[in-house]
Amino acid sequence: MTVSVVLGKASLTLAELEGLEPGDLVRLDRAPDATVDLFVNGVHAAEGDVIVIDDHVAARIGQLHLEPNDE
Repeated sequence: MTVSVVLGKASLTLAELEGLEPGDLVRLDRAPDATVDLFVNGVHAAEGDVIVIDDHVAARIGQLHLEPNDE
């Protein structure tokens, strides 16, 4: 399974994208303290908070969006 954590999104024109250089900033559509979205295999599965554990970034699950299987 692939798990992705989305901090935010930005819209750029092709010219803006081609003009990016190391050190440039891309402004995202969320506040720094906003929750992040977690996707499992492309399905929105949860929301959570970004935390730091030792030297790693992690996502603490806050709210699950998965529905139980009908099996």
